[in-house]
Amino acid sequence: MGFGRKSWLRYRVIIYTVVAVGVFMYRNHIDWNRLTAPFQDRQQGEPTLILAGRDLAPGLVDILVDHYRRDYPGLDIRTLPGGTNQALEDLLNRRADVAFLTRPPTPAEQDLFRQVDADTAIVEPVGIGGILVLAGADVFFNDPPGMTVEHLGGLMAGDMQGVCDRFYAADPNLGYWAAAAGLTGGDSDPSDEAAVIYLALDREVARAVANDRRAMGMVVTFDLPAFFSPTLPAWGDSTMGPVLVPMADHPGGPATEPTYENVATGAYPLFVSLFVACRTNGGIQGGNS
Repeated sequence: MGFGRKSWLRYRVIIYTVVAVGVFMYRNHIDWNRLTAPFQDRQQGEPTLILAGRDLAPGLVDILVDHYRRDYPGLDIRTLPGGTNQALEDLLNRRADVAFLTRPPTPAEQDLFRQVDADTAIVEPVGIGGILVLAGADVFFNDPPGMTVEHLGGLMAGDMQGVCDRFYAADPNLGYWAAAAGLTGGDSDPSDEAAVIYLALDREVARAVANDRRAMGMVVTFDLPAFFSPTLPAWGDSTMGPVLVPMADHPGGPATEPTYENVATGAYPLFVSLFVACRTNGGIQGGNS
């Protein structure tokens, strides 16, 4: 089953995220003009909205920005790079108005928001993405093809188990490594094994696996529109890598592909949530009022 025939997955995730952000703004009674008023450009006098955490979902964030630029042509929308930790720091320090996150803020982080705003940050889930496992062309599994969540945990720990020679993953600071580790029961701290190689972004991981026939890698569907070929094959469809590896949540269980329905219903065992957060008040003054 070729990935090209599943390309609608990425577009449905995009549409869901755009709609969910709109619901988030409506549910919390946040008007775009009111939200951006404290962040107007002093020289131009135009409302500016800054979104942090773009690296978590570059394709989705860029499409979302384009969507709102069409709907709000008078709003200057900008993005900042980085993952969850950087996005929270940008939001707390007023460098951003909205932050994309892979997890809600911890109690300690919410306490920091409470200190400056007299309230916690507003956080809403806006999407669920699949954590995909990619394999190079010379990676071999016994029949039936696929691997378990536990097996992935071993790869993340640096145990290649004779299946591959290297395992690529995106920068753990993005937050996806910890999410995957939580599902595999592994250590949320990045492995320091030489066989585990960290690259800046998911798209770089995909390219590395494509060029390394004995490698495997882990990426997240939120970045699909930015780097994936529409013809990326699923397991068994091509002798050219990379291929998508079906995943099972336990030994002997059915290995499933990361289709939209499988990710949304939990039939596919590897997933990560995307959250959006904004501050309740405008800054230090809110905390002192």
